[in-house]
Amino acid sequence: MASTPNPTHPPVRFETAERVWRLVVDEADRGRAGPEQVRLACVLTLARATGGRARVGELQQVTIDDVDLGAGAVGVWHARPGPAAGSRYLRTYPLDDASLTVLGWWLEVRKRVMHGPIEGDRVRALFVTVRAAHKPDGTLYHVGMPIHPRGMQQSWDRLVGRLNARHVGDEGFPLPRRFEQMRRAWR
Repeated sequence: MASTPNPTHPPVRFETAERVWRLVVDEADRGRAGPEQVRLACVLTLARATGGRARVGELQQVTIDDVDLGAGAVGVWHARPGPAAGSRYLRTYPLDDASLTVLGWWLEVRKRVMHGPIEGDRVRALFVTVRAAHKPDGTLYHVGMPIHPRGMQQSWDRLVGRLNARHVGDEGFPLPRRFEQMRRAWR
């Protein structure tokens, strides 16, 4: 039985998702965005490039090995929903020029965050932390470590808070706090 989207958490409208994507990408393009926003621009870009099929946890698991800049594609490992889900499967998505540009920006930021070239990194995750944080047990989670879905969600929350404050009363705003509702706009 296929799961149905929660009607209390409807997706944002396609037009709103496209506008938000352009706002975030434009800020990253003008150099006004910090590392976190460039990472979010890339996350949104990949969500858009996958037609909304990639969930936060699946995007979080993309590695630099899944990115093929030469072919202009990214591979995403998907998990089938439900208790009898079975094994994961890889699906490759083509990237348009705009998506490749945004991905390139993030790879440059990632390289700086990782303090060196991407080749030979021990951390293969595409999306890494850009600020240190404390784990629930009090230990420090360093910059350049693979980001967890919760960290991505918190990053999204911060962006949505800024965008909602800046666009009070604009059509399509306020944006939902759940990234899930944004990614489903591209379905």
